[in-house]
Amino acid sequence: MDMASISERDRILSQLKEPMPRRAEIVENWRAQIEQGIPIIYAGCSAGIVARYAELTGIDAIVVYETGLSRHWGMPTTMLADPNRWSFPMYEEIRSQVDKTPLIAGVEAYDPRFRGERGLRRMVRTVIEMGYDGIQNFPTLVFIPPTYKLRDPVGMGWEREVELVALCNELDVFTMWYACTPEQAQDVARAGADAIVPHAGWSSGGKVGAPTTERYPNTMITPIKDLDVACRHVQAITDAARAINPKIISLSHGGPFIDIPAVTYMFEHTTTDGFEAASAWERVPVENALTDVISRFRAVKKLRKKRAA
Repeated sequence: MDMASISERDRILSQLKEPMPRRAEIVENWRAQIEQGIPIIYAGCSAGIVARYAELTGIDAIVVYETGLSRHWGMPTTMLADPNRWSFPMYEEIRSQVDKTPLIAGVEAYDPRFRGERGLRRMVRTVIEMGYDGIQNFPTLVFIPPTYKLRDPVGMGWEREVELVALCNELDVFTMWYACTPEQAQDVARAGADAIVPHAGWSSGGKVGAPTTERYPNTMITPIKDLDVACRHVQAITDAARAINPKIISLSHGGPFIDIPAVTYMFEHTTTDGFEAASAWERVPVENALTDVISRFRAVKKLRKKRAA
């Protein structure tokens, strides 16, 4: 084979490879959309059919994490053991239905198989080489404010999540990071996150939504039920992050933000730029739709006359 043929072959092969991380493209597109007053809406999608219709309806990004599988199994949102082993392989099913929409991987930063700086670099490389376009911290320790730093001395606490943001920033990988407190938001902003996701707790609503906060007063896993309180919570986290980086994108999630009226109210009463739907997208609407359509099928009257004996 002559050199010209080899060069042409290499050119074609390079075009067939997965694209490099799309950080600049995602950030530029989102900021342009925000400038036009259009909210960023992205969704957790854990099944190909959900991802397919997410892209068809113009979703801005799709996040893939293992708790979505629990929703499709009919369970409440549940963290599965060894999350990265569940979420990383989900890429193939989702990508098979998605062509252009950015896919973001939910990553457990303190996975013990990826210890130390070299391990963290290997983790990021694994995610990007699979074809994901960015990373989000999930599962995460942000939900338990009194204890989320207790594992820092052994390299498996909140600091590990912040280190992952900083490494992604260094490697030019897109990041959007959950935070439940203003302090967490500032840690993430200093580390170079592209977007902050103020989390209002486990999503309420539907048949298997979160219980009330009164039962678990020292954790953010249960939601803030009151819309005004949740909006103030989101705004405080957003303000804290923007005090460090005025350009950081803010995307709210969880708690009472489970349907269109609640999310509309949130946009009217905060300066957040968008919304992440998970249970609001692939659990509650499915519960409602299936309950409705099956009930209506069951209500269909018998059309044929009873056969003669």
